[in-house]
Amino acid sequence: MHHALTHWDSPFVNFKDYDFPDGRGHGFRWVHIKRFHLPSGSPTDQDLLAALIAHPEFRDTYDGAGVWLEPRHGQWWANRITPGTYTAVDRSGAAATIHTWATSGAPLPRTWT
Repeated sequence: MHHALTHWDSPFVNFKDYDFPDGRGHGFRWVHIKRFHLPSGSPTDQDLLAALIAHPEFRDTYDGAGVWLEPRHGQWWANRITPGTYTAVDRSGAAATIHTWATSGAPLPRTWT
């Protein structure tokens, strides 16, 4: 099957080995980045979201079961996710959300800030 997006790679950032100063440990904090090559032309945001949702790499349970084994994205059924499910945010808003989640009350390593 041909997909509008081509999966490039999936870097994984794990805080498992970082010694958080508050002694709480990593708290299972990690980021799994999935990068794609965009198609040529000028697809709309909605078209890109639809292509992402349709791509097999989007389907990942994040519970160790792996990619493609179930039609889910995290805990949600993939067939119930649509481009309209998403809300547009600007770059600084997205960065602030990730930073708040990742720090969870503790500073990040200098290499990640």
